[in-house]
Amino acid sequence: MAVNTEELMELIAEGKRFTWDNFAEKDRRHGGADILSVGWLVWLSKVNELLAAMDPSVITSMIAEDSGATLVDYADDKFERSKKLILNGLEAALVRANGASVPASDRVVSLGHNSPEQEAALEKIDEVIAALQGANDFPGDEEAKEQIIAELSAGRRILEASKVRVAALSTMLAPPLQWLMEKAAGSMIGKAASAAWDYLAGLHFF
Repeated sequence: MAVNTEELMELIAEGKRFTWDNFAEKDRRHGGADILSVGWLVWLSKVNELLAAMDPSVITSMIAEDSGATLVDYADDKFERSKKLILNGLEAALVRANGASVPASDRVVSLGHNSPEQEAALEKIDEVIAALQGANDFPGDEEAKEQIIAELSAGRRILEASKVRVAALSTMLAPPLQWLMEKAAGSMIGKAASAAWDYLAGLHFF
């Protein structure tokens, strides 16, 4: 079912205004989120209403998973992860929406199921995820590593389709790969991220 693209854009703009400071009151004892703000709860309600009007897909599953994440008692990194993944999903949904005004890069590339190109692209992402899972020198904490793996896994699911919308894939994979290439340059993680970037760029995804 087609969704209202203006509503999508408003939700994205509204979501970007939430920060760790204004999305919830904090527990004075341990500093974690305590009482979610009315604004945040209303925004999540709008997101869930929009999801109910959309056809099920990888994108809607990802948004639903993170819009339902438990944030009370957690620290700022959990909030930032959930907010980022919800916004990534909404932006990908905007790209797919009928009649949306999107960049020229919003084109569909056909890889074909089990084609050499698809298998190689999936392998490159798998290599980055494996490097992350086995790394002792990740340039961040475990929550940050979990976030990057979740984003790469979401992008991998998009790559599993025989046809891939460029803008949707770029929204999911470009940010984590760029971050890894910058923060982990020279390490096994950085090299794997760079190899994945180069291959996907060769397929004109970036």
